[in-house]
Amino acid sequence: MSDKNIERGDVGATRRLAHGVVNLRLEDVDREVLEIAKCCLLDWIGSTLAGSAEDLVDRLVETVGATSEGVSLLGRREFVATTGDAALINGTAGHAIEYDDSGLQAHVTAPVAPAVLALAEELEKTGYEFLSAFLAGLECELRIDEMTNPWVDLRAWHGTGVIGVFGAAAGCARLLNLNVEQVEIALGLAGVQGSGLKWAWGSMAKSLQAGMAASRGVMAARLSANGFTTYPDIIEGKRGFGEMFVGENFNANGLVEGGKHPIHNVLFKFHASCHGTHSPIEAMAAVLESRPLQPEEIDSIVIEVPDGMSMSDWNIDRPTTALESKFSARACVAYTVLGWDTSSLDTYTEDRLKSPEYHSVAEKISIIGVFSKTPLDWTEARAIVTLTNGEIIQRDVDIRYLDPSQRLDRIVKKFRVLASPVVGQARSQSIIDFVLQLEEQPRISELLALLSK
Repeated sequence: MSDKNIERGDVGATRRLAHGVVNLRLEDVDREVLEIAKCCLLDWIGSTLAGSAEDLVDRLVETVGATSEGVSLLGRREFVATTGDAALINGTAGHAIEYDDSGLQAHVTAPVAPAVLALAEELEKTGYEFLSAFLAGLECELRIDEMTNPWVDLRAWHGTGVIGVFGAAAGCARLLNLNVEQVEIALGLAGVQGSGLKWAWGSMAKSLQAGMAASRGVMAARLSANGFTTYPDIIEGKRGFGEMFVGENFNANGLVEGGKHPIHNVLFKFHASCHGTHSPIEAMAAVLESRPLQPEEIDSIVIEVPDGMSMSDWNIDRPTTALESKFSARACVAYTVLGWDTSSLDTYTEDRLKSPEYHSVAEKISIIGVFSKTPLDWTEARAIVTLTNGEIIQRDVDIRYLDPSQRLDRIVKKFRVLASPVVGQARSQSIIDFVLQLEEQPRISELLALLSK
């Protein structure tokens, strides 16, 4: 096996990640970290319930089919599925409306929560066991995200698929009580299945990649539990994940341990669009907050973002579908100018894209990369608005800074908006109460009963 390895320290990155999965204890975890993890879960549940009615989810359910026995599909009491298929469907639904959280290069919760939730329901786990596994999966995924940032993204991989699969496998491995060596194998089996391309952004296939990562994570952990083997150094090994997905910039000893927990890298969405559009939206909103304007008062709008950003990923110049508009900074800035609520799912429609008022504003907007920043400072933007009278208004924003004291309240408010139309206000409150006291809940199945419409 030595010929499969590259030079590294005494303990490779894969083994250190596996130790983290096995040894995590909720009693040792900072209270703020636990709060963020619960916010991640609640935020994902809201997005999944709202996404469960999307056409792409209907098509996936029809293709996969239902079973007479199985685990729950969120928002669909009439269907159950195998554990792997439930992870696939719920994972796809959770990413369908483009409203779930993000990390540095990947949507963090989208691949982990559906995998761990489906397996926890099957295994009849407690809330404590689920939360331990969920947090273990998130931390594993986020540390790989940190270790490989920004190169996975810049090589046009969809990090949710290629990084998220490790988090899903890690969380499921924890639920299955695998030892360190078995977790290493589970991560290896996840790595050989991980895939995802930015080519799919703006189409149904982007959401499918989150679901596939969840489903393959379940499979990887189960295979390892059943004695299926592979090499134990998927992250740092020769021709392994780091070398193939990151390339010459990969640092085999770059895994960060200790210090600030990586869950602090999670950014929550408060606009129902690709996260890359949020800083342009907020920059334009900052201009309008300082000076209310009518569209006819505006001569031009220039949105500046960091040079090196993959603007083609989230700036479809002339979107023609509702889904494409979620990946168009130009469209989202136009919506903001017009006073259309970018936090509302109802804003993103083909009718609005065809409207004369939209086109009259969109034609005034340019998105350009100018900052000399690190390649993925996508959280920053500058709006420069020139008025018809020659006046210029400029505002800079960075969306990464959220007041921690407001985090839970904002997530709960967002959850109610997304979940109540699907399960009702009373059940929405019951879900909130359950999640906020998750570690004390005797059966995770009680949460799933609330989540089936």
